[in-house]
Amino acid sequence: SPANEWYPTISQSGNLYFGSERKGGLGRCDLYYSRPEGGKYKSIENLGSSVNTQFSEFEPLVLPDESGLIFMAFKPGAQGDLYYSQKKDGKWMPPKALVELNSLGVEYSPFVTHDGKYFFFASTRSIENATKKVNYDQLVSEINAPGNGVGDIYFVTTERLQDILKKYKD
Repeated sequence: SPANEWYPTISQSGNLYFGSERKGGLGRCDLYYSRPEGGKYKSIENLGSSVNTQFSEFEPLVLPDESGLIFMAFKPGAQGDLYYSQKKDGKWMPPKALVELNSLGVEYSPFVTHDGKYFFFASTRSIENATKKVNYDQLVSEINAPGNGVGDIYFVTTERLQDILKKYKD
């Protein structure tokens, strides 16, 4: 579309999931999917109000079997967090914040490696130590270190991710 669109991911069945600012959504950015038809993606459907809100949902990561969806969203009270929506009886359930992965920063870009062993995501989480006095060299070192609040990549094994997701399944 002529709108901004992000983060396409494809399920085992070939269904394409992505975020878009296209007109007709519920919020500034919604999650959509499209099924392949004759080798092309023709019809595009909004995932609906069980997943999308008046706020913004971005960067979907569909589980290979389409049993769940992990995505980033901006909602009141959160700077930007990862959420999980389970698909049950063919319908997406209301998403739940993944508190085990979220921080006071912004979490985004969920991704599973091709071998299925690791779940990666980015975060602007910050390890602050405002009471400690540091010299210039120490300050530069801390600014360039992980946990500086600018954005780093984190990972857990997919086994750990599955353990986390079990808590959110209805």
